[in-house]
Amino acid sequence: MSYRELYNIVTDKDADALKKLMIFERLVEMRIGFEWLDDATQDQIVEKLYDAYAQLANKVKFGDFLYAVYELVDEDLKRRPEKILKLPQKRILDKVDSVSCVV
Repeated sequence: MSYRELYNIVTDKDADALKKLMIFERLVEMRIGFEWLDDATQDQIVEKLYDAYAQLANKVKFGDFLYAVYELVDEDLKRRPEKILKLPQKRILDKVDSVSCVV
């Protein structure tokens, strides 16, 4: 299978699927227990983070956003990714703003 075919399969139903997968991958790679959460919780976390990114997409690079996610989960939430679901969206946006200004 070519990369073009794989891309078409992934983005066929959701044009934003690749960015969502990159958020998912970042959370798994952090080794913070995200991978042990049930699928529905993982999906909710990724969707909430992607919604935050979508609000800032024209102001922040995606790489900076992923770094902000790392900072948020690792430092602010003490490596407890499920706490993202209880955070107000504004707190996520503020974290991304503060990190992207530093980076």
